[in-house]
Amino acid sequence: MFVWPWIGIVVNIPTHFKDGKYAGESGSKLRDQKDWSGFTNAMSFEKFYEANHHGRRNWLVKNEKKMDLYGWVARADDYNSRDLRTISDIMEEEARKTNKLVGNLTNVIEAKKMHLLEMEKIFNDHEKLKFQLETQKRDLELRGQELMKRETHNEMERKKLTEDLEQKEKEKLHKRIILLEKQLDAKQAVQLEIEQLRGKLNVVKHMGDEGDLEVLNKVEMLLKSMREKEGELEDLESLNQTLIVQERMKNDELQDARKEMVNRMGELDSKPFHRAMKRRYSEAEADERATELCSLWEEYLRDPEWHPIKVVNIDGKHEAQAIINEDDEKLKDLKETYGVEVHNAVTTALFEVNEYNPSGRYITSELWNYNEGRRATLKEGVEVLLKEWKFHKRKRGMD
Repeated sequence: MFVWPWIGIVVNIPTHFKDGKYAGESGSKLRDQKDWSGFTNAMSFEKFYEANHHGRRNWLVKNEKKMDLYGWVARADDYNSRDLRTISDIMEEEARKTNKLVGNLTNVIEAKKMHLLEMEKIFNDHEKLKFQLETQKRDLELRGQELMKRETHNEMERKKLTEDLEQKEKEKLHKRIILLEKQLDAKQAVQLEIEQLRGKLNVVKHMGDEGDLEVLNKVEMLLKSMREKEGELEDLESLNQTLIVQERMKNDELQDARKEMVNRMGELDSKPFHRAMKRRYSEAEADERATELCSLWEEYLRDPEWHPIKVVNIDGKHEAQAIINEDDEKLKDLKETYGVEVHNAVTTALFEVNEYNPSGRYITSELWNYNEGRRATLKEGVEVLLKEWKFHKRKRGMD
């Protein structure tokens, strides 16, 4: 019994490995024919394979390895073996496989796209990070150049100040040498007059007799004159020593008075830092940490790129006022970590630097009224100097 519609069976179709699996020619190349002409063609198909010993009986023989194609017309036992499919079934299965393959490939493509998007995102993040690092590098290089310029400027200023001090010391020493030379000339002149008087005295002694009144008077006058000159010489030496002592004392007094009057504007007060650290650490460790923190904030104060002070207009007045930016991250963190006292020390130094040297941001010396916390006038400075001078004068009088 034959199967209708007529079905031709072809086995041992060659396959090849592709995309991770084995595949052969598609069954869609064969077509069903349900009429008698189709049966005739089917039988011709079977006879062709039987003539070449590649029919059904030859396929079922188990004693040899089969490499070629075998074919025959499907019968009842082929149908009952449940391994028989129509061309439509094969085409549907091929379509399902194709759709499944397309779906798998679509999923692979989507996964590749997602991976590509992730790689693009990582690449863009790296480019942004690279740009930020390059920007930071340029900023650091510019800051380094600025620091070198400031260091060079400070070195030139220190050199100029040293030269000025040396020049003043030279001028002072020159004046001192001239004064000493004058005193030495005066001393030598007095000594010469004394020697001349002694010579005259000896001459007079040898000229007259022992009882000659005129000779005795001359000797008495010469002795008196010689004693006066010796007294003048002693007075000159005493005056010289007195001037030296007074000069040293006045210099010490002026230095003490200067320390009392001069304030270094923009210099950071280290005492609040030490007190804050002593509340956190031991005595020895607190001093070291306070010094480190104070040095760090001195560097911040000299940084021209840091702008924690902003200028605002006063309500009702046509004038501006400089105030601390309360949103500055550095100052906020300092206040939260170490307290108000340390924060106030830094802001005080900031205002001083901003007022007295906003462009260079380095420490300047200023005549200062400590009682009222402001710049001292020239009159106040002179009054303090006179007060110190009178105090030291009274102290010397008591000694």
